[in-house]
Amino acid sequence: MRGTIYLADPDGKLTRLFKAETYVLSHVVKQGSVVYYIMGDNSDLYAYDVETREEKKLVNGAFRIEPSPDGKHLALVLKADQSDTEKSLVVADPQGNTTKVVATGTEIYGTAWSPDGNSLAYNLVSEREGGLKGLFVADMTTGKTTQIAVDLQYATDKLRWSPSGKS
Repeated sequence: MRGTIYLADPDGKLTRLFKAETYVLSHVVKQGSVVYYIMGDNSDLYAYDVETREEKKLVNGAFRIEPSPDGKHLALVLKADQSDTEKSLVVADPQGNTTKVVATGTEIYGTAWSPDGNSLAYNLVSEREGGLKGLFVADMTTGKTTQIAVDLQYATDKLRWSPSGKS
């Protein structure tokens, strides 16, 4: 949607952060003092620091973003290298530099960090590997990925963890 990004406090005070006159905005997420958003024909990921009022382009080809609870990592769904049909789920630093590729597939939805930031849940649909699809959890400390459920092809909403992070 074209429009304006506002920051609203619980008392109803609105602060205008950014107005997109010609570009489409999507996936607006705030972590600490930084507002991340995807904008433009190339799906460029930007970071806008509310305190310094600085805007920085981080990466292009972004579809979704999910900052970790501590703000030290970003889970990004990006256009996979050399592919028109595949996406990659990567973990990046706050500047958008990829530190780990978690998964690659035709669609990746619902990405959610566990409350402690040690695990990343996501729903994957892949045309490769015999049509792999389902809910997965990647442990960021061990690197191990576990498939939790199968055949969740249309589960596109953001996944939610229990407050304890055990389910």
